[in-house]
Amino acid sequence: MNPIEERKIIERIVIDFKGVQIFLFEADILQKLENQSDKQFNLVDKVEGTTEMGFTVENQRISAIGLFRCGLTTLPKSIGKLKSLNMLYLENNQLTKLPKSIGNLKSLIILNLKGNQLTTLPKSIGNLTSLNILYLENNQLTTLPKSIGNLTSLFKLNMESNQLISLPEAIGNLTSLNTLNLKDNQLISLPEAIGKLTSLNKLNLEDNYLISLPEGIKNLEEIGVRILK
Repeated sequence: MNPIEERKIIERIVIDFKGVQIFLFEADILQKLENQSDKQFNLVDKVEGTTEMGFTVENQRISAIGLFRCGLTTLPKSIGKLKSLNMLYLENNQLTKLPKSIGNLKSLIILNLKGNQLTTLPKSIGNLTSLNILYLENNQLTTLPKSIGNLTSLFKLNMESNQLISLPEAIGNLTSLNTLNLKDNQLISLPEAIGKLTSLNKLNLEDNYLISLPEGIKNLEEIGVRILK
């Protein structure tokens, strides 16, 4: 048996984990996360902030993971194998970077990275084209990759309390965006493309160092976008 065939067989093995049947390779990923946090997962009906480590399962596949205040500093590369994952909550940990494999989680709808120590995002973040909500507040981000513009399904983007000094022109591609929070950053200017965000309901620009605003901002004001400056 060659290695590829062997891997395919292993990926079909189902085991009992925390009282539920899931695929072995997915259970292995949860166990790696347990080892890194020195805490134990609980099977829950719904992942919420009150649960330190919880996961949900649908059709023997992990559909949501919550890791709140677990002291995580890294994520295993294998997390990218959780192809059925819809929600990933990593709030209030100590992550300084994300593995490139995060971009393989193409079923993700919600990604919560609030309250970590991220300084950059991998280009692969742009592969998460099903993403509706992205929480990045309270990190140390200074820039965003151009690939952020690929997240055309994004409805809410919160980047409050980072160190952003600029935004890529590609931000204008996020035409489904309803809420954009840029409060408390280091921005001195905005790209003209921000005026393309005509689905916006609210844009928060408070507590930055903006010297002037692009003409596109007037377009947003004219269509009723609530802009906090």
